[in-house]
Amino acid sequence: MGIPAESESSVRFGEFQLDLRTRELRSNGHRSFLQEQPFHVLAALLDRPGQLVTRDELMKQLWPSDTFVDFDQSLNKAVNRLREALDDSADHPRFIETVPRRGYRFIGPVAPSREPTGEDARLLVQKQRGRPWKLLVPVAALLVTAMVGAGLYWRWRAAHRPTGKVTIVLADFVNNTSDPVLEDALRQALLASLDQSPFLSVLSDDEVREQLGYMDRSATDRLTEPVAREVCQRAGSTIVLVGSISSLGAHYALGLNAVNCQTGKSVSRQEAEVESREKILQVVDRISTKTRETLGESLSSIQKYDVPLDQATTSSLEALRFFRLGLKADDTQGSAAGRPFYKQAIALDPNFAEAYEALSTTSGNFGQADLARTYLKRAEELSSRISARERLDISATYYSLASRELDKAIEAHQLWEKTYPGDRYASTNLGDAYLKAGQYEQCAAASHRAIGIDANTSVSYGNLAFCLVNLDQMDAARKVVDEAFSRKLDDFFVRQARYILAFLQGDEPEMQKQLAWVAGRPGEEEAIFLAYQADTEAFQGRLSKSHEYSRRAVDSELRAGSKEGAASQQAYVALWQAEFGNLAQARRDAASALALSPGRDAKIVIAMALARIGDVSRAEALAEEVVKAYPQDTLLQSYHLPSIRAAAELNRGDASKSEYLTERARPYELATPSTPPTDLRPLYPSYVRGQAYLAMHRGNDAAVEFQRILDHRGLNGNSPLGALAHLQIGRAYALSGDPAKARTSYQDFFALWKDADPDIPILKQAKAEYAKLH
Repeated sequence: MGIPAESESSVRFGEFQLDLRTRELRSNGHRSFLQEQPFHVLAALLDRPGQLVTRDELMKQLWPSDTFVDFDQSLNKAVNRLREALDDSADHPRFIETVPRRGYRFIGPVAPSREPTGEDARLLVQKQRGRPWKLLVPVAALLVTAMVGAGLYWRWRAAHRPTGKVTIVLADFVNNTSDPVLEDALRQALLASLDQSPFLSVLSDDEVREQLGYMDRSATDRLTEPVAREVCQRAGSTIVLVGSISSLGAHYALGLNAVNCQTGKSVSRQEAEVESREKILQVVDRISTKTRETLGESLSSIQKYDVPLDQATTSSLEALRFFRLGLKADDTQGSAAGRPFYKQAIALDPNFAEAYEALSTTSGNFGQADLARTYLKRAEELSSRISARERLDISATYYSLASRELDKAIEAHQLWEKTYPGDRYASTNLGDAYLKAGQYEQCAAASHRAIGIDANTSVSYGNLAFCLVNLDQMDAARKVVDEAFSRKLDDFFVRQARYILAFLQGDEPEMQKQLAWVAGRPGEEEAIFLAYQADTEAFQGRLSKSHEYSRRAVDSELRAGSKEGAASQQAYVALWQAEFGNLAQARRDAASALALSPGRDAKIVIAMALARIGDVSRAEALAEEVVKAYPQDTLLQSYHLPSIRAAAELNRGDASKSEYLTERARPYELATPSTPPTDLRPLYPSYVRGQAYLAMHRGNDAAVEFQRILDHRGLNGNSPLGALAHLQIGRAYALSGDPAKARTSYQDFFALWKDADPDIPILKQAKAEYAKLH
């Protein structure tokens, strides 16, 4: 018999009883909670006991058709986990029989429980599942790359949501004292303790706000127990966790109550008296650990993942509160708004590793590479006194932002994702590492996983949109951005993608709308959008307008206190002047950039500008300075340095050596190094290699290189190299004896530069060359 259609909320089989509302599995007085996918497999099999349920049927129930996962492997894992929970064997099954190459059959006796409900079991399954992992584009659209200004490393410390066995909604702390510090500090402390567990899932602040919106509540409403219960039910979560603190004279009373969000019954209640304010975190630690044990986490897991809070975070309640306020500010006001709070947290506790990492990530995202490295080195030095999860996080971040060893960054993120399966930060940042390395299929898959875990994290949509652009998957990318906006994820990360999409689709009003949106926002955000517009103007040959936007970008960086960011902005002014043939002006602009106290990224761009104008000795000296400071940087060694040296050799007249040097960069030629204006643009080695072939009178080979740039329109984005490639391929066709193709390419270039400043040297040269073709 199948599960009754209308009378039962739980099912008995063998010694087990499964609660279809909560995913709770009971056996001989013990209880545990099934993970989401194993639960749905079991529910599907119980619905048709004795009958074959095919693998295709299970996969369609577990994942929508447009989800990007390895279905076979994921289903195998779900079944294996289910068998572990049931103490079942594939070779000698008591409950789940494998039908080779076809599917599975439930062979144990099934009976309804005696607890009436009134809901159909299938509806219960769907309700428990909550919102499906409806991802945003077809699998066929995932063979993609990313454009200029893509990957953003993510570390928004609200709450991660791995796919654990128990999903928790963390209510606001009930503060019955007169101490305002305690509410934010204790909620953050409790989160830090729970965050260590691979077994638990905490619903993210983003998803909580989404559910509050569905409830017609403000995102700033307090999350009291009744409100949290409704959020829990709507989100398909399991437990509401409510912490409280009260004054008992000089002592305090702490409580932690875990409530089944469906029934309202307490499943774990911990209470303790605290002798003094200084010992509050110790007691929070103790009752949190006890709650983890009561909710079913194994002792071995708790022992492995339970660093004391004063080590995992900080012993200062005030520092913890400022850290929490920084997260809130990042969340509601923009990605740089938390900085003052993080700095205050560090001032209160100079050994607060998480706060250093938060500052590092924010700095790295906005092009302040040296500052990011400084903060991250300090976080790494403190990594011996943090939790296992934070250690994985900091290690992965260190390889991504400090040493910039991409292979190690990918490995570290993979380990993080494996240890804490479903952690959105691990998946999002793994996608960023793949993006920088040019592994775009993997980037898209990781970004999809991040969205599947938490569909309310804007940076995941931004990264995915950038991943979908390179093969001209513009419609798919726009759907991603539109989906983000439909979820009210309107911030810098999504707006970046919207601007670049508008450029690629020729939508000038939409580009101006994004520039209007960013005006007056935190300096780094405004500066990056102004840099985008500066490139857009340069792409169309409007160099004077490009300079004006670059000047405004420099001013924005300086107002934000970032001389490094300002130097990087000014460095690109010099580079485009060099590429357009204004060599004297390029030299002056490079000197201005150097005077702004540049760091790693500015020196890379300045070195390329100097190589292009012929100051090769200074160019190589600058490049060597950066290499000495960052000896393990993958893209520096395998992308930037070969490009700079190749440009220098081309200026020396050694085209053959120039071409040879660019070959070293081929493995990373399609990589997306970083956010503008840092690093060299994608496909720069192809551009220099093509010019080397022109110098060697190998027109056909040169045409291939410039065509690569034109073929990767999305990856090239609004980089002026994309416009110049039309002119260069025209030169290649002329050299190879194909004047018809040459004329067409020159005409394409002139069409892009129809409103260009008339006195640009490369434009004058192009017109003279075109005249000779006739």
